[in-house]
Amino acid sequence: MKYLTLLVFLVATLSFAASLSSSSVVDDIKPQKIQCPCSNKTLCQPINPGNERKELFIFSIVQGNYKYYDWSQITTYAVFYPDPVGEALCVAHENNARLVFQASYPLLQLTNSTYKKEWIKQQIDLVENNYADGINIDFEASINDTQNELSALYTALVAEVSLAMKKVNPNYQVTVDVPYAPYCTFGRCYDYLGLSQAADFLVLMFYDLFGSYPANPCIAGPNSPLLLVPEGLENFTLTGVTKDKLVMAIPWYGYTYKCQNATNLNLEDCSLEQNVNGQVTCPHPMVSMDYGAIVNMIQDPKNKTSGPLWSDKYSSVYLNYVDQQETIHQVWYDDEETIELKVNIAKKYSIRGISSWNADQLDYSDKISSSLMWDSFKPFFEQQM
Repeated sequence: MKYLTLLVFLVATLSFAASLSSSSVVDDIKPQKIQCPCSNKTLCQPINPGNERKELFIFSIVQGNYKYYDWSQITTYAVFYPDPVGEALCVAHENNARLVFQASYPLLQLTNSTYKKEWIKQQIDLVENNYADGINIDFEASINDTQNELSALYTALVAEVSLAMKKVNPNYQVTVDVPYAPYCTFGRCYDYLGLSQAADFLVLMFYDLFGSYPANPCIAGPNSPLLLVPEGLENFTLTGVTKDKLVMAIPWYGYTYKCQNATNLNLEDCSLEQNVNGQVTCPHPMVSMDYGAIVNMIQDPKNKTSGPLWSDKYSSVYLNYVDQQETIHQVWYDDEETIELKVNIAKKYSIRGISSWNADQLDYSDKISSSLMWDSFKPFFEQQM
């Protein structure tokens, strides 16, 4: 399988390189650049960070919040909002951080070579026109274990766009978002080794994991349990993916659940509503909650909450609160303590970097809580004694 992966990657790379030498995607591009938004025009040059470095890869969905981030740590700023990015580019480059754009690709177009060629052209146009540094491919479509051709086509797509990008500028970055574990996690039977070889690195999404670990599905549980971190990292290395190709993404949000027939504000087991149609099922509708909103709820004296509680079972933090109908809800989330536990595991595994989804889920008017969350990443970059 390993040699098949390498063969698919090499064939895709060589075939695309041949197309570049004639009427190529790249050679046909005539970018129409926007006006440089920086007073210092040198900041409109793509950055060259030099040697490979440890990554703090930050996702952003809100334009304008960049001014509150801890730029002393950030190495890549992934923009998930519409361009142009304006002054954010200048701040990123001033701090030697890359700015990359989100890129998505339709599953049904993987077999369409004409669409693929135009898509690659569009990605390069987007990056060049905005003085940016690359793309982050967020492809989360299901490919089952019988669709080997689709999996190979996806790997080839990443290889081709990466080759095209780096032909324009070898410092451009192409990264790929993937589930927390390989194989067929969440129905995504991708060629993870091939993707890691085609991209600069993979961003492993260690969130939205309720139901992915051994537990009663009718009891609320953590969004990002600690026990899955070493398991996910270990499984990626077992597929042959090298540690320098792995970046671990951690959530800055949680989920709230409605507890059934609960009266104890300090409870840990929050029973969820059950459907009984021959068998018991728990649809457990969840509502996401930003970390900033969670902290505000705890701090507001008008709210009736348990305050933060600790689960030894999951090494996770949670809280309970009472709504206006006197119903108890439970929120599982990550704070600076649980994040630092995950960060220390990432450091132990010597992976490429860490990440957060997303940087706009803090309340930056609360300087203490937001600073603590940023500071929880720092141990990853500290030199081991």
